[in-house]
Amino acid sequence: MAALIGGDPAPPVWPLLRTGDTGERVRALQHLLAGRGAPLVPDGSFGPATEQAVRDFQRLVRARPDGLAGDQTWHQLGVPVRAGDAGEAVRAVQVLLGARGVPAEADGLFGPGTAAAVASFQSGAGLPADGLVDARTLGRLLG
Repeated sequence: MAALIGGDPAPPVWPLLRTGDTGERVRALQHLLAGRGAPLVPDGSFGPATEQAVRDFQRLVRARPDGLAGDQTWHQLGVPVRAGDAGEAVRAVQVLLGARGVPAEADGLFGPGTAAAVASFQSGAGLPADGLVDARTLGRLLG
């Protein structure tokens, strides 16, 4: 058997979020949607406004607009973030890090503190501690 290079090869496992769900995963979803132009105030509650934002995003990417945040929605919402980036996608990562017990100020700036928090999380999750939040890292944060 060949040695595994680059950490866990498993594809991301995305949660299924829907109306009525609450918590930091919903808040992260709302940040990602807001980063794509949705008029949302991330509050961690998947209500009618979040469902509409999910439907609008699904229409935009030509997916079936069912209002559920599942595999395809997460896959298309998740964008890689790294040191130097700023915005709602970074804030989503910071919210998820905090929910996982890894201190990270949710200021939307991917600075040295966020980079260290991401690398720490990745190391503990069996992923390459490269500081890049790609689909695998995001999926693990959401898990």
